[in-house]
Amino acid sequence: MRRDIPTESLQLLPSVENNLAAARLLVDTHGIGVMVGKSGTGKSCLLRLLVSRLPAGLFKPLYLCHTSVGILEFYTHLCALFGLSSSCRRAVMFRDIQAHILSMNSSRHLHPVLLVDEAHLWLRFDC
Repeated sequence: MRRDIPTESLQLLPSVENNLAAARLLVDTHGIGVMVGKSGTGKSCLLRLLVSRLPAGLFKPLYLCHTSVGILEFYTHLCALFGLSSSCRRAVMFRDIQAHILSMNSSRHLHPVLLVDEAHLWLRFDC
């Protein structure tokens, strides 16, 4: 994620505050959301603001930006983000990721927040 401007120096216009509140609602409700907009409209800045305001003890932000991967590579990247060893089999990695997320939640009450940048370019899974 680009960090050219520190988040505390970003101008918080009403539209930014509204979008930030909507993104925070998704995080708080463990939802799934999609943010779309033209290049340069501040999507990455909004994500940085969101991450900067998440309580470190409750949420673990995970940032992923790869623009042409299939599902096997996606799971491999998720395993790397979580510190898990990857496998050649999607089902094994899926189970490991799922078990890790459930363990994070039940043992440490820590909720992962997956931020996928440029997802429109790579979410074309080959089944």
